[in-house]
Amino acid sequence: MLPYFYRNLIVRTFEGQFLISATPIIMNKQTFLLATFFCYTPLALVNAGTMRQRQMVNQQVSLTAFAKEGNLEAVQQLVSQDRRIVDLLDEKNRSALMWACIKGHFEIVRFLIEQGGAQVDLQNRFGMTALMQATLFRHFQIVQYLVEVGHAQVNLQNQDGETALLIAARNRHREMQIVRYLVEKRASVDLQNNNGYTPLMNATVFGGFEMAKYLLEVGQANINLQNRNGDTALKIAVGTNKPKIIALFIEKGAEIDLADYDGETPFMLACAYGRLQTIHYLRKHHAQVDLQNNDGGTGLMLAALNNHPKVVDYLIVQAKVQVDTQTTKGYTALMIAISESNFQNVQCIIEKGYAQIYLQDIDGDTALDFSQAIAMKANATPEQKQIADYLFNYHRQLEAAAQQQGGTTQATQQNPSMQGARPLPVH
Repeated sequence: MLPYFYRNLIVRTFEGQFLISATPIIMNKQTFLLATFFCYTPLALVNAGTMRQRQMVNQQVSLTAFAKEGNLEAVQQLVSQDRRIVDLLDEKNRSALMWACIKGHFEIVRFLIEQGGAQVDLQNRFGMTALMQATLFRHFQIVQYLVEVGHAQVNLQNQDGETALLIAARNRHREMQIVRYLVEKRASVDLQNNNGYTPLMNATVFGGFEMAKYLLEVGQANINLQNRNGDTALKIAVGTNKPKIIALFIEKGAEIDLADYDGETPFMLACAYGRLQTIHYLRKHHAQVDLQNNDGGTGLMLAALNNHPKVVDYLIVQAKVQVDTQTTKGYTALMIAISESNFQNVQCIIEKGYAQIYLQDIDGDTALDFSQAIAMKANATPEQKQIADYLFNYHRQLEAAAQQQGGTTQATQQNPSMQGARPLPVH
């Protein structure tokens, strides 16, 4: 008897047909329900008190342990005694073959398949196969053997919808060998996981430029597929700040203004993150700068919301965006800048964008109202008070001009002669 013994270990065959325990079980309703719960499916309990069942449990535990350690001789001895234990799963839900694939023990993999009759496409409760495990741990020789000798199915999906190629494409080490091999073996390049991610999207986040390029040029991946949130590979590249991949995707025909399910485009996301280089590049390739998301937000508003003064300035001065666009609640970029207490953005939006300070939100409040209400709070900061004084001075300047012209302050602000007028200095 080999020296591995686990008390109260629950084991089941890959068919899920029976339960074995290393200690005797007294049959009653409670133990039956408990065992059924742990095995997730109704199982026929077997009397666990016999010596043969104890021996089988110990052999299975020993087999996975020896496969994990790389002890080929011990694995061969156990399998020769009872081949029924080959595909049993241990307490970590892995078979001997899976452990050998994880640890890179090629000779054990070959023995278990050729001599032990191990099921190559056996999936554990997480849906992981030996091929997925070998791919995850980057053992190319084993991956190749499983496919060519073991005839492993390359497009099986685990419980998260991941295939071997999806796993290979999120390899942080950016190794291309397994990706190339799986694509050559007709792994689907557009199969999506449960979150809608494709191998190309995984490569964008983890795999790097060369992998993304290969999947597009050789694998012919669909560049405009969207994940569960509506993100495309291009939007993911923008979100993860990959300028070289962004350029690749645009060159390969990515739809530059394809929005996610919240209506947010790659350009808006770049504005939200304050990535001026990406904003300029997308605009250069004809991204629409004034599109609105489902809430009516624009790139300018997102830049103001996230306090990116250089982006706000660029959008107003260079991109010539519409400054007075309003959200579904009536908010303008100026109101948002005031709410974020960013004096630099407020000043830029008024002095360079000539923003209308009298536009009202759905509650009837103007930018001037916003600034005054914030400044009147007991915990108002010096910058918030500075913004309120600045806007009030600008309001008085408009009021004075209106009196001279015999019109209203709103009409006066729209007068071209007032554009470029600066509020009185704030002391």
